[in-house]
Amino acid sequence: MKKRIFAFIIALIMVAVLIPAASGAVEGDYAGKLVILHTNDVHSRIDENLGYAAVSALKKEYEDAGADVVLLDAGDTIHGLPVANLYQGESIVNIMNAVGYDYFTPGNHDFNYGYNRLLELEDVATFGMLSANLKYEADGTNVLNANDTFDAAGMKVGIFALSTPSTSYMTHPNNVAGLTFADCIETAAAQVAELQAEGCDFIIALGHIGLYSNAGIMSDEICEAVDGIDLFVDGHSHSVLENGLEVNGSLIVSTGDYLKNIGVVVVDPATQTVEASLVSAEYEGIDLGIVAMIEELRAELDVVLQEVVGQTPIELDGIREHVRTRETNLGNLAADAIRFIANADVAVTNGGGIRASIDVGEITLGEVISVFPFGNYVVAKEVTGQDIHDALEHAVRVYPEASGGFLQVSGMEFTFYSNREAYDRVDPGNILIGGEPIDLEATYILATNDFLAAGGDGFETLNGRTVNEYPGMDEVLIDYISMLNTFDPYITVEGRITVEEAVIDPPKTGTIALTAAAIISMLGGAAIVVCKKK
Repeated sequence: MKKRIFAFIIALIMVAVLIPAASGAVEGDYAGKLVILHTNDVHSRIDENLGYAAVSALKKEYEDAGADVVLLDAGDTIHGLPVANLYQGESIVNIMNAVGYDYFTPGNHDFNYGYNRLLELEDVATFGMLSANLKYEADGTNVLNANDTFDAAGMKVGIFALSTPSTSYMTHPNNVAGLTFADCIETAAAQVAELQAEGCDFIIALGHIGLYSNAGIMSDEICEAVDGIDLFVDGHSHSVLENGLEVNGSLIVSTGDYLKNIGVVVVDPATQTVEASLVSAEYEGIDLGIVAMIEELRAELDVVLQEVVGQTPIELDGIREHVRTRETNLGNLAADAIRFIANADVAVTNGGGIRASIDVGEITLGEVISVFPFGNYVVAKEVTGQDIHDALEHAVRVYPEASGGFLQVSGMEFTFYSNREAYDRVDPGNILIGGEPIDLEATYILATNDFLAAGGDGFETLNGRTVNEYPGMDEVLIDYISMLNTFDPYITVEGRITVEEAVIDPPKTGTIALTAAAIISMLGGAAIVVCKKK
């Protein structure tokens, strides 16, 4: 393998993390330098925070300053809000084409239209879609291109991409049927070896992997295990790494989410340095051409999405950190709507499937679609009480860490103990269904969404017999809201989910010691009494 030209010094820039804007963020001459701009986890927020108009403007500033610029996206980009979903992602790809993206790797949410749709969007894209570990199960061939090379700043640069294996259960199983995700570490090692053999001086890993502790594999673990990755552009965990994270000579970078920041990595072959920073919301650069493109797209959507479908006197809480860790009023409302349409004993829906809050006042179709953007529908299943218990254990296994698999519930109440080991936190005696203790051997009708019903988020216990299927989650919620006489039950949460700490018994050795001391004390007292009676 060719030895890398640079023993790159990863310079942690502590003074210019938030690049000023107004008259331009880029100062100085960048000739002979490679500037890597990167985004991740945009979730179709095309004009929120900085927005794509700022990404395009920043790219042009660096190009005007003489830099060789490459623009990367680390996934979870083309799905999320109606502006993406109603076009099945093509609207976002068109914007990315106009901005000038060079490479993209799909995140788990980018498979929500099905992988065949992703392949159609690859044909629309003028940028490369990469994934080295996404394979066809039948023959092990790559679904997308694994890697690419390009020349920049006098270097030959290699880039490969990795998709999170958790996609297999974080999107609907049908969306990835026939696909498999190869081991990330083995794939990364093979890709580095291949790119080094091709003479690459600088190697970039573009990954939707993240720093989640419960995702199975993390980007820092890959960098620790695989030598030769100079830069790892990451997504998935929504991590904000202001100056990057150095691991085993690799620099991991991530911007957070929703275009709140734009990542900038400057590679200078002359000084053999790699410097990472973030451009913040203070940046005022804007590409008016992208603004006009987005305005035209918004105008097309307004007529449909502004249709009023209901009214709410209270805010309905769908905040990401809340629905993934606790009971919320929107979670209760959604679960109640599911249970009502299916006339079920209980209902559960995953917090990760609730993607937005609903503000006080008129409820529009666009807001409802933003809450349930995945196109899921309601399914009723026959399950046992044991199945329900096991599902609740799975739902709270990583608490207090936020989890998309945390369940919002209807028709039941339960308590779990946060200080116990995973899968030993929910006592069956602390589960009530319809106000009565759960019967682990009884059969119940459980309503949920088709994602969970198919084993999504690892809920394999919900694979009982399907009784019926119902309309989409958005339709079900709209219909339920239209029949509500009052929102009083949702002003506050009802205590359907209670978190407690279990009382831990003292260690047995301590108990024995105390008992022995008590016996000695009693015997001593008895001896004194006997002596006095003599």
